[in-house]
Amino acid sequence: MSVITQDFVAAGKPTYITANAGVMYTDITDGIVYKQTTIPYGKNWKVVSNQNVYIPSSGVTSVKATTPLASSGGTGPTISIQQAGPTQDGYLSSADWNTFNAGSGGAVPTTRTINTTTPLQGGGDLSTDRTLSISQADSTTDGYLASTDWNTFDNKYNTPTGTTSEYIRGDGSLATFPTIPGVNDSITHATASGTDTYTATITGVTSYADGDCYLIRFTNGNTTSATLNINSIGAVSLYRNNDGALIGGDIVNGAEMLLVYNSTLSAFQCIGTAPNTLLAYVTNAEAITITKGQPVYVFGGQGDRITVKLAYNTTDLTSAQTIGVVQSTSIGANQKGLIIVQGQLDGLSLFPTSTWADGDYIYLGATAGTITNVKPSAPNHLVYLGYVTTASNGAAGRMYVKVQNGYELKELHDVQATSPTNNDVLYYDSSITQWKTNSIASIAGNASASNTGVLSSTDWTTFNNAVTDRRSGNYYRKSQRWYVPSDNTNTLTATNHSTPSVFLVPFPVHKTIVIDQIAVEVTSAGAVGSTLRFGIYNGDTTTVVPTTLVVDSGDISAATIGVKTFTPGTAITLTPGLYFTAFSTSSATAHGIRSLTTTNFAQVIGLVSAGGTSLGTYINGTRAAYGALPSNASSLTALNPTIGNIYALFHRIQ
Repeated sequence: MSVITQDFVAAGKPTYITANAGVMYTDITDGIVYKQTTIPYGKNWKVVSNQNVYIPSSGVTSVKATTPLASSGGTGPTISIQQAGPTQDGYLSSADWNTFNAGSGGAVPTTRTINTTTPLQGGGDLSTDRTLSISQADSTTDGYLASTDWNTFDNKYNTPTGTTSEYIRGDGSLATFPTIPGVNDSITHATASGTDTYTATITGVTSYADGDCYLIRFTNGNTTSATLNINSIGAVSLYRNNDGALIGGDIVNGAEMLLVYNSTLSAFQCIGTAPNTLLAYVTNAEAITITKGQPVYVFGGQGDRITVKLAYNTTDLTSAQTIGVVQSTSIGANQKGLIIVQGQLDGLSLFPTSTWADGDYIYLGATAGTITNVKPSAPNHLVYLGYVTTASNGAAGRMYVKVQNGYELKELHDVQATSPTNNDVLYYDSSITQWKTNSIASIAGNASASNTGVLSSTDWTTFNNAVTDRRSGNYYRKSQRWYVPSDNTNTLTATNHSTPSVFLVPFPVHKTIVIDQIAVEVTSAGAVGSTLRFGIYNGDTTTVVPTTLVVDSGDISAATIGVKTFTPGTAITLTPGLYFTAFSTSSATAHGIRSLTTTNFAQVIGLVSAGGTSLGTYINGTRAAYGALPSNASSLTALNPTIGNIYALFHRIQ
């Protein structure tokens, strides 16, 4: 029979009918059993014995396919499968099969093998069955990581415990943590012994790796550059973290520093050195690059930094604010870098030993950015930059930077000198405890009978016309440098003198004088070959007689007329007191000597009475023969005062 429903057409007869379930039908064309879920003859036929699709009652309208199958579509579709290739799935052609089977066109190998590499094992000829395996890893064998080992390593990495807990370095190697109770993931700590050449012991350290960190306590400070040797692996230089090897004083007794190994430098960079150096981060305000060792002054500010320019000593603006020396290798225009304000600066080529020496002072130079060891003087400004610690013909020079700016007088706190004028002087005003500037005339005032002050030009002219230069007694000098120690009212004349007497004329000195030459004048010549002597003696102010010799001219020719001068090797200084001039001649024939006509000893001040004892005007000291003036006038006789004309001994004042 045929079962006709709305959506199903089949040839055959129902197989059976299940109550309350529907008609069961076996299709004679494909043997598939279908079930109708709607009774009678409803829709919804379902396949119950396999997954084939039933044929709708309207017939096939389209057949689709999925790769690698393909369908031409329509009511009578052609189903096909493509050939497999490098980029598409499909069927394997016999030609390809032969190619693959032959191994790229060659002969089919008679033996097949499996090759293995460590840690895999069990490879070999496939003529028999092979079992591949991998061993468990241990300290000497590569292999798989057992779960027990995994837990062990995981615990060590995440929670180090005990006295020898291990951790994994950046390079994958293991290292041990020290025992630090209550602290996890701690930095290895040790105490270094020695001075400058330090040693330390750290458990588990066998080599230095880049980035390794150690916290080291130094028992002793360093005196120069230093090294550290851990576990006798090898001595490694210690560097300041900012730049260069340590210098003396970077480590102090008992100091702790963090040391980080730098494999590029082959050195430990030290964090926490002593404050041996003071640096400043600045901006270069010049239009050119400034370089290491050049002095700079504060030019302004920019954000969180000061700006600097090259310092020089010819102006106050470019020298008074000098702050330090460039520490960076170079700082480009408008770029940032470091300067050193105080501390040691290494690696300098500024101190050739031909012109510099260890310990030299370093001063700011007259050209921008230069230095000098010649102390500047006014009008250039004095600025100390520091001291040479190592002079070197190469790049091993060192200096200790310690800027000290010289100050101008008006910049001192106890000096008022804000507006000085020409010829002003500095004086102290005790009422305000300060130094001030003013003219001498304003400070002292004009001289008067009741005030010591400045002599006005009018008064100077008056005094100059009255007395030019008072030198001794009642005398003053009008124009020439020569003077005669006698009463200037007396007349110069000529008086004859002969041997062997010594004529001694007293004269007082009221004010210290310095005499550089003495002279007499011969008015008429003596005998051929005759000589004369003149000089000065000290005098006794009580007895009014000559005592010790001051100067002797030595023999001077008296055979010719004229002024006879004597210049002592050292100028003669006469302090206030009584003195005597002396004269003697060898000529047996009397000859004329320029003299003064006088009647008394007018220069003496302080007679005991108005009448007094006659003092006379000269003493004629007698002796047996002509010769050198005696060292003491006491060897002469008849030292009695005599009144009469006296020879004139001229003095020249310095």
